[in-house]
Amino acid sequence: MMRNISPRITKPGWSMLPTVFSVAGTILFFNNVALAQQSLASLQSIQSAQAVTVAVTPPKLSDGTAKVAITNTDMFPHIVFVQIFNKNAKKTPVAEISTTVKPFETLKLDAKPQVPKAVFESGLQWVTYQDIGDLGPAVKDNHFQLPFAPNTKVRVCQSADGPQTTHGGEKIDAVDFCVAEKTPIVAARAGVVIAVVQHFTEGGMNPALLLKANTIRILHRDGLISVYSHIYTNSATVKVGQQVQQGQQIALEGNVGYSSGPHLHFEVLEGQAKLNSQQTLFHLVPIRFFNKNNNEIKIKHDTHYTADGLTSSPGASQSK
Repeated sequence: MMRNISPRITKPGWSMLPTVFSVAGTILFFNNVALAQQSLASLQSIQSAQAVTVAVTPPKLSDGTAKVAITNTDMFPHIVFVQIFNKNAKKTPVAEISTTVKPFETLKLDAKPQVPKAVFESGLQWVTYQDIGDLGPAVKDNHFQLPFAPNTKVRVCQSADGPQTTHGGEKIDAVDFCVAEKTPIVAARAGVVIAVVQHFTEGGMNPALLLKANTIRILHRDGLISVYSHIYTNSATVKVGQQVQQGQQIALEGNVGYSSGPHLHFEVLEGQAKLNSQQTLFHLVPIRFFNKNNNEIKIKHDTHYTADGLTSSPGASQSK
């Protein structure tokens, strides 16, 4: 429940009421979760009526560290999501931040390019910023449904309990679901879409395709982010800033990017304040899947499931 504290502009629940952003002396009107975009050739700040400010100082060297300062002057914590882009690659962010900023806190972060061989270019850079708003009780709710329609039968072809082909290290908690190409994918939890990449067309085991997986990201009310990768080209049915409900179709499953065959790569991320070993400000969290009756679905490698938790493999357990 949101608190209506004057003079801040509040957002009841996940509503789409207008929010004012002030950028370099210009007042711009956006939806609450719409993007504010400005040049970062020099230091720029993006100020919202939610009393959250994001300032980014680009690095002096192409492979250096950008300095990001996020200030919350509100009495409640806020979720913020920041993406930094190069001038020649605005569709694929070089660095991303998702974090919770405490009341009256200025959080200072270092952002490095978080994909191999990616660098911050000299000159013009771009940032997009979203203030998702007052968290209320910041309790993590790691309950997800399988990201498919109820009657869709899928096979777990990579998970933490089985052989690791591409999920070792930081990716150990990701899950791959093997299913026919163009199978509908649904939101595993309600939230707000914060990223849609769907323009890539090629798939295979070529390392050059590691950065070319079509992906949708959904930010949830507790700050967790669900990630849906390898989606079919131009199949997204949602857009950035859109609120989606659990079970709502968001795209079709594909085989785009670094992939050995049609499958959905699904992972859940949590923002953190320090760079990890992969030089990102995120870490994967273990995923707990539940069916509509709130029974937990215990995911096992090489086992078939539906969103209701049914399995074709004897002995696959479920627990309340």
